[in-house]
Amino acid sequence: MAKVKASTIHSSASDSTTQSGKRSIKAKETKVKGKNKIFENINVNLGTMASAWSKAEEREQRMNEKVNKVLDEVMKLDDISPSEALEVATILMAEEHKLRIFY
Repeated sequence: MAKVKASTIHSSASDSTTQSGKRSIKAKETKVKGKNKIFENINVNLGTMASAWSKAEEREQRMNEKVNKVLDEVMKLDDISPSEALEVATILMAEEHKLRIFY
């Protein structure tokens, strides 16, 4: 058997450990990059959802203002009870073409 120096064995073991450590670090970096991409996608989706909710809230606010305006105008009519005014306002809001005629 050939004699092998202890320093050669130690060097080979050290190289093997270093390569294993490098592979482990690369694997961890890949996992981190994957998780970062997931979080970026989540952020984009949350931004889209927040924008949609904001727009829906604005539409609802405009609709509430419109309903209140129509109801106020209908309540100004002579000889109409509050329940009749509500019924008329409901019809006008449901059928936009009638609302245009009313104004």
